[in-house]
Amino acid sequence: MNRCVIRLDLRSTTGEEAVARAGALLSGEEQPDLRLLLLVDDARALKAHQRAYETLTSSGYTDELLCVAVGPIDGNPPRLEVPGNLAQGAGIIWVPDPCGIDWELAAAAPATRRKRSHGPETELLRLLDVLSQPEVFHGTLSRVRRTPDLIANPGLRLAGPSGDAGDLQPAMASAAARILAPGRGRAPELPGGEEHGQSRPIRLRSGGPLAVAADEARTAVAEATAVAGELIDGASLFTGAPGAEAVAADAGRHLKALRARLEDLLSAAHTTTGLTTRQQEAIERAGVVLPGFEEFEPAVARDAISGYLTRGLRAGASLPVLIGGLDEWQERLTPAGSGARLPDLRRACPDELLTRLLRPLPMPEPQRWLPAIGLVTAALATFAPFGPAGGVLMAALWTLLVALTVTRGPGGRLGARAGALVANAAAGAAGVVCGTVITIRAIPAPLPPEVWAPLLVAALTLAL
Repeated sequence: MNRCVIRLDLRSTTGEEAVARAGALLSGEEQPDLRLLLLVDDARALKAHQRAYETLTSSGYTDELLCVAVGPIDGNPPRLEVPGNLAQGAGIIWVPDPCGIDWELAAAAPATRRKRSHGPETELLRLLDVLSQPEVFHGTLSRVRRTPDLIANPGLRLAGPSGDAGDLQPAMASAAARILAPGRGRAPELPGGEEHGQSRPIRLRSGGPLAVAADEARTAVAEATAVAGELIDGASLFTGAPGAEAVAADAGRHLKALRARLEDLLSAAHTTTGLTTRQQEAIERAGVVLPGFEEFEPAVARDAISGYLTRGLRAGASLPVLIGGLDEWQERLTPAGSGARLPDLRRACPDELLTRLLRPLPMPEPQRWLPAIGLVTAALATFAPFGPAGGVLMAALWTLLVALTVTRGPGGRLGARAGALVANAAAGAAGVVCGTVITIRAIPAPLPPEVWAPLLVAALTLAL
């Protein structure tokens, strides 16, 4: 038995009347086969007739549903309000003008406006008669289902400079090239802020385990920072910084404990769907107070996306550019879970930092060129009136300074740098010998103050 298309007109009815008509169609015996159903309704009444559509789509009697929405729509900008069950279970054809347009059956024929004297719905009835043919119904529904949002418009009136339909193909090609060009135009600013799902800062409960650990780590790091500032001062070579290693190790221990607490909490609370009771209890035990979360409002999201697309298209942005912006927005709004922040935590507090605090590296070995400076300073000091005694004093001062740079720094061990100290002391002694030899052989008379004073200043400058 060939199927037939059943037509149901819900125009000019209230919500209750539409439900009654749908119920009468389903319960009546005049139409035993309702598998192909053609609905006709006012475009402005689709939302109000939602219950009627639910009755039809959930009845189990209809396999394929095609809805013809007739008349203009409201809104600024105008928007066709379609109930969710109708949008998912049916194809929709929007006919804003029941009189429609006409076109000749030719390969290239311009559209013409129809005369309204024939009646306001004459052409609409013709469209409905055509759609009532099962083959046309099937073909139209399959094509409508391939369109965005399952909504299509049955006609397009072309007005070109030549009045010829030949304008259509180059115009469409040009428009398609512009709107599909990658990188053309600039996407508008994406919606942002808390009203669009941006994360809100959490709060630590005073006296809670995490708050206490954070305060202890903050205090320990502040003390370590203060001690490090003292080490920068040149006087620390002589006075030292008592307990510097212990203070640094204490900061490392507190930071390590705080990071471990945060890692445990982020792992325990990780979810992309919703917090379970156990996860909420773990968060509560850690002393974390979560902010309130607003319920998702589809209308707000829809208006935000619609406004974004409208602004972008008006500004001349191409579809790839707009799609890229939507992808970025989706990535920003898609829940990633607290576990996604673990790499950020590791970057903020890496293992290398904790190791350096807990086990500070020793001061580097004195540079290999330092003995040459010690030799020169000791030699210059022998040219002063004090002679070799001045050179010996300068050599001893030089060796002392090198020893202090080794022992006063973190992890400094004198025994580990004994070779470097011996080399600098030997270089100082060699400088005394060289200076004495030069003084005896090349400078028989004492040098005047205007000569030996600058040499002594130069020696001290090199030493310090």
